[in-house]
Amino acid sequence: MIDGGLTIFERVKSLGLNFSYLMTSSIVTLLLGVVTNGLLARGLGAIDLGILVAIQVYGTTVTKIVSFEFWQPVVKFGAEAIKDRAIGELRRIIWVGLMMDMAMAIIGGVVGLVLANFIAKYFGLSAEQSELVWIYCFSIFFTGSGTAMGLLRLYKRFALVSLMQILASVVACAAAIVLFVLNAELITYVIAFAMVNALRSIFVIVAALLKCGSILIHTSNSSSDRSWGEVALRIWRFGRVTWVSSTLGALRSNADIYILGGVFSQAEIGLYAAMKRLAMPIGTLAQHMRVVLFSEYSGIFANSKTNGVREDKGLLGILTLANIIIALIVILAAWVLHDILIKFVFGAEFLPAREIFLVLVAFFAIFFVNGNWVSYLVGRDGPNFLIWMNAGALGITVIGSFVLLNSFDTIAVALANLSGSLFCSLVCVWMLKDELRLVAKDYLLKIAK
Repeated sequence: MIDGGLTIFERVKSLGLNFSYLMTSSIVTLLLGVVTNGLLARGLGAIDLGILVAIQVYGTTVTKIVSFEFWQPVVKFGAEAIKDRAIGELRRIIWVGLMMDMAMAIIGGVVGLVLANFIAKYFGLSAEQSELVWIYCFSIFFTGSGTAMGLLRLYKRFALVSLMQILASVVACAAAIVLFVLNAELITYVIAFAMVNALRSIFVIVAALLKCGSILIHTSNSSSDRSWGEVALRIWRFGRVTWVSSTLGALRSNADIYILGGVFSQAEIGLYAAMKRLAMPIGTLAQHMRVVLFSEYSGIFANSKTNGVREDKGLLGILTLANIIIALIVILAAWVLHDILIKFVFGAEFLPAREIFLVLVAFFAIFFVNGNWVSYLVGRDGPNFLIWMNAGALGITVIGSFVLLNSFDTIAVALANLSGSLFCSLVCVWMLKDELRLVAKDYLLKIAK
């Protein structure tokens, strides 16, 4: 449940426990991911890896565009319903979210199949290879897990969320091992990872129903509960905003692969994608952190707009300092160990892309620092600011890529990504200038004493 009235130390302790679950899963999935990506690179080579990545990015983009990020309104409005003890309204929130998830997954699958041939031609795939895009798109029909994930996050079942993430990573790693041993063809890789993509969502849905499904058949209602129509309209309005921001975010996070697909060969896409996946763990950790913090800040702001003002700012300050320190350590470690990491995971064939790796590590490190700020701002102000922030970052990434391509090679896209992330940092700092000023003042006073 969402609890209020906690001290800053109790809040940090609770947050640390929840984050530790996701941190544990991040470490395990990181290790499994290194094995998986290393086997993919060695088993497929740069060219086929580039094709597989292009197909996966297309599937991810379609899924993100139609998902509407329903977990966010489930957490936000669910926290409010729990605070008001409106269990009947909470049940309606979950049912409406599940139905919307199902509808969006079906629409996404259809859209993916309709545009499959166009995407195949864009990435320079042959007529035979275009069938691979079709195969992967069928997994989109099974990706409607937003509400289920929101339900687990609402009730802070982060240990279970972590377990599901580890399970999905184990399945992916096992698939990569089997395919590598069998020296499988590209089509077999595509089929296997389409199944993995579907299983990720199925695991979450099953876990949510088993752990929190009793709320779906809860029959108690209150006269103050919102009607089905009011709940649906409320979720839709909030989801519409999060959809625009998440769509822009998805386009921004995958813009580099699309730009490379229009300019460079599949081999160069494969080299870049390998470096991005090696640099991505801190970005994945940032996404996990944002999930925990969004739930935490939503609980704080749902309980009271005035209660715990020092508490939420104290939490903001502690995490800002911690995140900056972690990001600097990761950048330093990557700088020292980059050649060893690349050669160990992918082989000497991928060493020429070392500079891309270093830039992308910096990009994900800044993304990690931004995660705490974004979660606070969404909890405080809602998701509207994400629209223009992500739009600005996407514009900088796209325009910067084509401007820098005149002077640089594929690293231009990585540099443009880094510029977009820095833009988001500046936006967050500007929006949080009053809070951060107070936090800095408090720290300086403590140091002076």
